[in-house]
Amino acid sequence: MPLRWTSKLSAALLIATLCCNAGATDMRVQAPQSKKPSTPQPGVTANSITIGSLAPLTGENADTGSAVKALLTAYFDDLNQRGGIYGRRIVLRFAQSG
Repeated sequence: MPLRWTSKLSAALLIATLCCNAGATDMRVQAPQSKKPSTPQPGVTANSITIGSLAPLTGENADTGSAVKALLTAYFDDLNQRGGIYGRRIVLRFAQSG
């Protein structure tokens, strides 16, 4: 039972965070010209940044996991439409948490 309560709290906090950022008109950040990683970073390419998330996609908490997945997908889709992060598109990957 506590897991279900914390999952709902996490989803509520995520919704609140997304709502607070919804009014921002320009969230793009320009990459610093002089600082580039000297070695390749896992999940980061010249055109994309891959981010992973664990969520309860099946089982009794699947409704919460589906809501989190939908919210994160909507947020990163919007971020990508605004130019991504440092001009890189965000690729979101989900995995089952249990």
